[in-house]
Amino acid sequence: MNAVHRRIILGFFTDIWADRSKETVSHWCENNLRFDEPENSGPFSLAGRDYIREPLDSYADSRISDMVLVFGSQAGKTALMMGGNAWLCINNPARILWVMANENQAKDFSTTRWQTMLKASDVFKDRIPRGARRHDFAKLTQLIGSSIINFHGSNSPSNLASKPASVVVQDEVDKFSDG
Repeated sequence: MNAVHRRIILGFFTDIWADRSKETVSHWCENNLRFDEPENSGPFSLAGRDYIREPLDSYADSRISDMVLVFGSQAGKTALMMGGNAWLCINNPARILWVMANENQAKDFSTTRWQTMLKASDVFKDRIPRGARRHDFAKLTQLIGSSIINFHGSNSPSNLASKPASVVVQDEVDKFSDG
């Protein structure tokens, strides 16, 4: 077993046996996440968007297997999904498949929004691969602690079929192609 495999296995067991947060997902997000985008920077906040608290807290409810979010434009849906999936990465490691309309949109979202949030949030400081493992934190596939996140476009069914996941995020399905 080489050093990389040992680190992965150690990280897996460290995540499994780590103390789990007792706070709600929404409070965890407010206490741990920061955005670092041109017009959205600073701590995660629900100010003026209290309506996303309930669906965000649902990420911790094992009785919920499906969630459909129907929001108007610029209403906080993407921040909700980013927060919920960030919480999963830390508190309930998972394989996450995040599907967007096409691969270019997935790459852009991953690099300009998702990765910048993770890098700005201290809770991810030791979980983002660096050095020789930096390639494990790429645009479309990221190993974050014991979680694996794959970003894909909806226009490649064969690629989607080959990615097992316990969590599937379908973002902006109204923009998915019909065939």
